[in-house]
Amino acid sequence: MSTSNSKLKFIVGILFIVIGWLISLNIFLLIVSIPLFLIGAVLVLLSDRKVIVKIITIVLPIILWFGIWKILGYMIQQKDSITVVFPNQFSGQARVIYGEKGGIIPQVKNSEMQLIIPANGVLVIKPHFNLDFEHITFMGTDKNGTQFLMNSKNDNSGNRPYAYFEGIRSSESLNSNVAPELDYIYASFFVLQNDSDKVASYVEERKNNAITDSLVKKSRKSKLRNMKAFKLININGTDCSFLEGEIPEAVHIQSEHFFAQTKIEAYQLTAHPAPRYQFVITLKGKLKFTVTNGDSFVVEPGIVLIADDLEGKGHTWEIIDGTEWYRLYIVLPEDGEDCFKEI
Repeated sequence: MSTSNSKLKFIVGILFIVIGWLISLNIFLLIVSIPLFLIGAVLVLLSDRKVIVKIITIVLPIILWFGIWKILGYMIQQKDSITVVFPNQFSGQARVIYGEKGGIIPQVKNSEMQLIIPANGVLVIKPHFNLDFEHITFMGTDKNGTQFLMNSKNDNSGNRPYAYFEGIRSSESLNSNVAPELDYIYASFFVLQNDSDKVASYVEERKNNAITDSLVKKSRKSKLRNMKAFKLININGTDCSFLEGEIPEAVHIQSEHFFAQTKIEAYQLTAHPAPRYQFVITLKGKLKFTVTNGDSFVVEPGIVLIADDLEGKGHTWEIIDGTEWYRLYIVLPEDGEDCFKEI
């Protein structure tokens, strides 16, 4: 065998292997790609290249093919993990309508979307999700507001209450007369407090449909606006400065606790840093805040203040309209997210 013929066989063989491999990425064209790959493999084997080169040339694409399909298979099967939290003594069907622009954006905790079901059993959210039963955690709420892990239908323990995922449904399956502009999809859940509870009756189903339709209509008519906000921060180590921005509406933000205050403490009358990372929500009063370089901004009802200047001399403020300041302090976790966006 001449060197030139052997080299040509090797090159043509690689070409067939590459073409066959690329075509095989479409699983429906395997009947075409496999023969091309085999032809290429034979040509490579007939060349005078070293055995190790021949093996790598043929085996490596096969390994890559299986690796890619394994990754794609994992991605296709990947589900969203969610926690569904039911109110105290909730029983019956609960619905989560998703993919609605006017819906809320649920809080995410430990990589799980937190779906807090209201008393009427219908929650409208903005995000889409992809889920199955194995990726859902059900939580109940006792009379003190403490959450507890609920039993699931497939645990076969017989314990109550228990919850289960009924599946994904659409408005068309609820009412054949539904208006086209009111099409929606939702995840359906069911809670049984005791064995006497039964699946929703026709009357209850119609009631749930009416609530769902009403909330979807309302969410689609609503136009979400962001709330104006200022954020106090530290720059240059301990200097106090501020950012102007906004807080998006309908976003769930995790907090530790909150408290109300009308009294003005002595330390607040002079320059001071924020005592903690917190939202300050003004209910009554109009104030001017001043930072290290002398710049200032005004806060009044409707404007959110985020205090995160925890170091240095801090800021000062003064009441510029009236003599009172009613406010709420919402304390955030030290590593929490405030969802502030600078503008």
